[in-house]
Amino acid sequence: MRAAAGPSSVAVAILGAGLVAYLTLHLAEPRLAITWSYAHLSRRAGLRELALALVVVLPLAASLLLRSPRLRAPARSWSPAFALPAMAALGLALLWVTTRLPVAQLGGDRGFYLLAVNDGRPISRWSLTCWGVHALIARFVAVPAPATDMGPVLVAAQTVNLVAGVVTLAALAGAARVVSASLGEAIVTTLLVWSTFGVLQISAGYLDVYPIVAALLALYLWTGVRTFAGEVHPAFPLVLAAVGPFFYEGLLLTWPSALLLGAVVARTTDGGPRVRTALAIAVVAAGLATVPVYRVPFAWWRFVADVAQQDGAVAFGYSPTSSLIPWPYLATVTHAREVLHTLLLVDGVGVLSVLVLGPSLVREVARDAGLAFVASIVLPFLVFVVVMDPVFGAFADWDLFSYGACATSLLGAALLVRFGRGSTLAAALVGLALAANVVHLLARFHALEVDAVRHLVESPRHVPG
Repeated sequence: MRAAAGPSSVAVAILGAGLVAYLTLHLAEPRLAITWSYAHLSRRAGLRELALALVVVLPLAASLLLRSPRLRAPARSWSPAFALPAMAALGLALLWVTTRLPVAQLGGDRGFYLLAVNDGRPISRWSLTCWGVHALIARFVAVPAPATDMGPVLVAAQTVNLVAGVVTLAALAGAARVVSASLGEAIVTTLLVWSTFGVLQISAGYLDVYPIVAALLALYLWTGVRTFAGEVHPAFPLVLAAVGPFFYEGLLLTWPSALLLGAVVARTTDGGPRVRTALAIAVVAAGLATVPVYRVPFAWWRFVADVAQQDGAVAFGYSPTSSLIPWPYLATVTHAREVLHTLLLVDGVGVLSVLVLGPSLVREVARDAGLAFVASIVLPFLVFVVVMDPVFGAFADWDLFSYGACATSLLGAALLVRFGRGSTLAAALVGLALAANVVHLLARFHALEVDAVRHLVESPRHVPG
């Protein structure tokens, strides 16, 4: 197995210092101006001691996994005989977490989502999700249910999102296998991705549109990297990119990566005909995506007009006519602080790894089309975090950016394991990154309600004036 070109000593120092600082925030819990991205490890006795133990144990464990001769063979794809029981086990684990640890959702989106999928109201920004979940609920529940008796609808919607969570974790594990050179690397990459707050929290009982969006993005990542590995036809990721915005408008962020995928595959042997076939299938799929809501295919102009009208009718947020942050506010310290803490909450380790190791390993990424594909999703997402207005405040509206953690965690983990090939010390630093992820989960997973009033004051709703 060829070692990756190592990052500079400066990059290594920055990565180590960043991870230590991130862990220090959690272990010391300093009372800064904004604390919601790292508190509250102290909410329960024993969590801090467990966190300290993980900081010692996980670097050793990761070093063994990455450098063990027994785990140097390539990871095999999941067979149906393994995949089905594994996904069932994932479902049971998520169900156990959901029932034992109820999710705190601080905005009003949870109730809005339930009402929308109950009566099938046309929410243009996620029209196919609304239609699809409504159709599934209607199959098993009397719909529309009275607003005073939403219990069956709640259970049905939670079941749909539980399945979405299983799909998200399974697809990301599959993608981790493809971008890894060995079984040991695949295990570490999967653990890094699964332990990311934005991935796990949104997959474990969260009731909103975002679990389904995360599942679609995870499937897109999985099929995309498999396309570059020659395992699937490019039609699979391109169809997901084509129909994704009809499920949620934010999945437009996949289009630059879809263009990259088509361009790269077209240059391979027999790639041109395969890409043309894939594009034709994707166009047809996107045309049919308007049938459930508009009753006619290829009603793209009506869909775009409805989305524009809905976004233009926003009655809150800093812009009265857009969902984006106004230009003057983009340059403020307050906005920069909100963006920083959003990234720290959703995927601090993944984003740190991308920003620090990405420039040093840029040649490694350029040589690996799969990594370049993932990077072309991460970059638009980071821009999206900066320009999109979290109207309920960055703390209460963190889930608006949750699904992007699928991409940032996968790219960050892939860069980390390539870095970890360099030496035992580098492998241990990868384990420290895993420890930082798990410590963050101990502090924030299913704990957003802890001291929520103070955090809402720290990150108030975006109201004009």
